[in-house]
Amino acid sequence: MNSPVNFIDRDGELPIFINGNTEGDHERGNSVYWDTQILRTIANSGLPNPGGQVHYVDGIRGFRWFRGQKQMSNDRALVASDRYIGGGMEAKRDFNKILSMLERDPKTNKITEKIQIYTHSRGAAFGAGYTDALLELIKKHADQFANPNDVIDFVLNLAPHQSNSIDAPSGSNSFSIDHTWDGLSGNDMGNNISFQTSTKSGQLGESHKNKTFKTEVGAFIKAYQESKGDNNRLINSFISRMRCYGIKVTVN
Repeated sequence: MNSPVNFIDRDGELPIFINGNTEGDHERGNSVYWDTQILRTIANSGLPNPGGQVHYVDGIRGFRWFRGQKQMSNDRALVASDRYIGGGMEAKRDFNKILSMLERDPKTNKITEKIQIYTHSRGAAFGAGYTDALLELIKKHADQFANPNDVIDFVLNLAPHQSNSIDAPSGSNSFSIDHTWDGLSGNDMGNNISFQTSTKSGQLGESHKNKTFKTEVGAFIKAYQESKGDNNRLINSFISRMRCYGIKVTVN
């Protein structure tokens, strides 16, 4: 947010971005979907890895039955549970690629880099399935990691659509942010700390778009860095930072 970088993460962390519903197929699974200021804020925060690695995932897909077996579908899935299943299937397909992107200790060859996951809108349900599968795969391949119990740093869900049908995976540090005036998202995800801010856009539907979360993302990352793993401290810091912008926050 036009401020110097105050925090440097020398070990680095890989950001994974999971988009929601798109205006066209050209936005699916790439940076075009995401607001450039949000990407810049995250990139300049010290959180992404030193090599600038970023992984984009198309989060509006689900699955289909074909000859009695589940297969990933490129169709837009309207039901949260279908997107959750699709997310788990995609994580299994992506796992080896993600491993190749993570930094390793040159002496032990163990992975030391962490992961953060950012989702938007319908991508929240997909992201829950994706995170759940990653946690399972990390546990299964624990010998690859320096600390297999501390790989996914946090999941941040922006404007989670059908939030009352989504439970964040147990064992994940999951957060969500939505706007009071956004009728397409809510603050009632399970196993999740939910922030609802009083941010309002002038046009109907605008408050749901990821570009309206520029302030919240910057404030959340700084609050997270300051919290040093204490979520109560994170909550208080986030509320305080948003108050500086004249924005009220309620927490669930």
